[in-house]
Amino acid sequence: MDITQKLEKLAELRDRKIITEEEFLQQKAKLLGSNMQKNNTPPPLSVIEELADIEYRNPQQKKTISLLGKFNRIVGLSIAILLLWSVFSGQGEKPADKHAITESNIETDADLIQTKGNESPIANVDIADIISEYSENEIRAGDKYNDKFVVVRAQFSGVQKYGDEYFVTIKNKEVSDAANIMIGSFVFMPAKYKDYLSSLNLYQSIEWKCKVTGGGTMSVNLTNCTPIK
Repeated sequence: MDITQKLEKLAELRDRKIITEEEFLQQKAKLLGSNMQKNNTPPPLSVIEELADIEYRNPQQKKTISLLGKFNRIVGLSIAILLLWSVFSGQGEKPADKHAITESNIETDADLIQTKGNESPIANVDIADIISEYSENEIRAGDKYNDKFVVVRAQFSGVQKYGDEYFVTIKNKEVSDAANIMIGSFVFMPAKYKDYLSSLNLYQSIEWKCKVTGGGTMSVNLTNCTPIK
C-alpha cells in the first residue's frame, strides 16, 4: 500500500468519525515524514495534489475548514494591527500625572465644590419657627427651604430602633406643651449614630444640620441629619 492509499484510508476513517481530525493530521505527518526519510526527497507533486483532494474529500468539511482559515487570518491580521498601533501610539508619551490639571479634573472639582456648597446651611432656626413658616405659607416656605440644609434647634424627645436605623423624635417642647400637640419632626438616623443617640437625655437641647424636604402645620420633613451638638 503506497502513501496515497494509506492517506485515503486515513481520510476514510476520519470521515466515518472513527478517528478525529487531530489524529488524522498526526498520522498524515508521520506518513509524510517517514516517506521523506525513506526516499530522502519530498513527495512528488502528484502525491501532494492527491493529498489535497483526499484531505478535503468531504465538501462540507472543505467549506468549513476554508472559512475557519479565512477567519483565523482576519483575526491574526487584526491583532497584529492593534499591537502595532499600541506600540507606535505610545511612543513619546509621558506617564499620566495623576495630579495634572485637566478639563475633566476641573469639571469634577467644580461639581464637588458645588455639592459642598449645596450642603452649607442657609439658616440656623428653631424647629418651631420653620414649622410656623410652612403653616403660614407652604409655597413660600418650600421655595425657601426645600432641598436645602439648615441648622435646626430642638429638643430630643425619643428614639426607637427601626431595622438598621433609628427613628428619632425631636420637637420644641415649650411650644408643643403650650399647644398640647407635637410640634417637631421624625428623623431616621443611621446606625453609626448609636452611641450619640444613647447619650441623649429626654428633652435635651440639640442642634443638627439637616436637609429640609417639606413641611406642614405641625411638622417639618428632615433628612440627612448630622449632629452638631
